[in-house]
This record gives sequence, structure tokens and C-alpha cells, in this order.
Amino acid sequence: MTRAALLLLLASGCSSGTVWHVDERFTASERQDIARGADLWTAPVDLVFDAHVSAFDMDRRVIVKVDRATMEVASDLAKDNPQAGVTLGHTRILLRTDIKTPLWYVAAHEIGHGLGLDDLKDPSALMYERPGDNPGCISVADTVEFERVNEGLRIRVSCSSESSL
Repeated sequence: MTRAALLLLLASGCSSGTVWHVDERFTASERQDIARGADLWTAPVDLVFDAHVSAFDMDRRVIVKVDRATMEVASDLAKDNPQAGVTLGHTRILLRTDIKTPLWYVAAHEIGHGLGLDDLKDPSALMYERPGDNPGCISVADTVEFERVNEGLRIRVSCSSESSL
């Protein structure tokens, strides 16, 4: 993917909807991890594991499997420093699978961006700017941010003292 192509992706607008089309190149195990990440959100997030998708797909929300080089270009253009994932325009999520951070965690975090949430400064939040102390659940900070961005919609806190990565 070229730098110009990714600039076009960043400049494109956002679409509404909660259906995400997941790249067919993800393995069955990786698909399970992505589904686990989506399930953390109690907001409606539907995954469709059906077809080839690309980061150039402008008509629907997509989750695309990318390599390290593509991620580095996307990260540079997004002025972000992710090691495993980046969300472009709330409609395209790019994920690497050759990473140490659990894929389900990265998918959940990036889907949060797709739902309109920004990174948070609270290390216990799923939306913390890098993997922190979040045990893999929706924290109070996450719910406050979600409800701020999605006026009228509510999600529930799923963190408890028994949760763990």
C-alpha cells in the first residue's frame, strides 16, 4: 500500500453502522480472537466473516489483516505509534497478527475507535493508549467515554476484581 493510498483513506469520511466485514485472510483462531474482542463491547457490533476486504473499501466497515510494512506506513500517516493496530476514519481497522499483545485485546481497542472512542489516559481502561493494566473488560472510564461520544446509548461496565487477561 502506498503512502498516497493511505492518505486517501485518512481523508475519507465516516459511515454509520455497526457491521464489520472481516478479512478472509485471518485464520480461524485469529477470527475467534477478533470475535472475542468485539464481544467485550456491549454495544451492537456485528462481524461478518465472509469475503475479501481491503483498506481501500470505502462503502463498508472493514477489519483488514496487514503486514508490518503496511502498518508502519499507516501508523506514520495516522500520526500514531501502534505496534499492532490502527483505525482509519472510524471505518477501517488494520491489524497485524505477528505481535506479542493478544490479538483479541488489540481488536477490542481498535473496535472502540471504530465506535468513536478516543484513547484514554486511565491505564485500567481498554481504550488506554497502549496495553496497560486493563484485564480485558470495559472499565468505568471506557463507559464514560462511550456514552460521551454516543449520546443516548449506554454500555455496561464489565470489569470485576476476578477478571484477568
